[in-house]
Amino acid sequence: MVAFVPAADLECPNCPFQPVGLRVPVGHLDPGVRPDGDRNSQIGARHGFGDHEAFGRPQAHRARSLRPEGHSDASYALQFLDAVHDEIPDAPAELARLGTLIPASGTIPVAGGLADEALRPLDISPRPNRPLHDLFDSDLVAAELDRLAAGQQDDGGWTVDFQSHSAAGALEWRGYATVYALSVLRAHDRL
Repeated sequence: MVAFVPAADLECPNCPFQPVGLRVPVGHLDPGVRPDGDRNSQIGARHGFGDHEAFGRPQAHRARSLRPEGHSDASYALQFLDAVHDEIPDAPAELARLGTLIPASGTIPVAGGLADEALRPLDISPRPNRPLHDLFDSDLVAAELDRLAAGQQDDGGWTVDFQSHSAAGALEWRGYATVYALSVLRAHDRL
């Protein structure tokens, strides 16, 4: 999974709610790609992506020069660096550098979102025992886990904190939010 936008992808169609003609500058993170730490590490090790010209040194260089311009850039850059932490020599230092940009609350407001919409610590780093997770205070993580558990609705599911574009979309996102919440709570031995 490539977390940065290759020049050839700039002409691809956008999601229906993105403005027509939206262009993500080369070297910025593609908001449609979310690095998956465990999966990236496994795929990279199995297929030698660390040595491939699209990964490895060019990715580390891009991460070093990245200046996050919002919630998605910050989140994806942190997740990418966490995923390659043990594979790319510069990743730990860059993770530490970008980690200093996280507010003490651990919450990154979503520009253009709802008034209280934000990426919270468990959105940024849902897995325990990862270098990225260590950037958050353990008391903060415990409080976030309590908040997440308390968000379970009477029907057993969870909701999202962002506006959906339709009633069907809201229902679909509830399924995602429920599976996500259960997986995070299970990973932290809260189930």
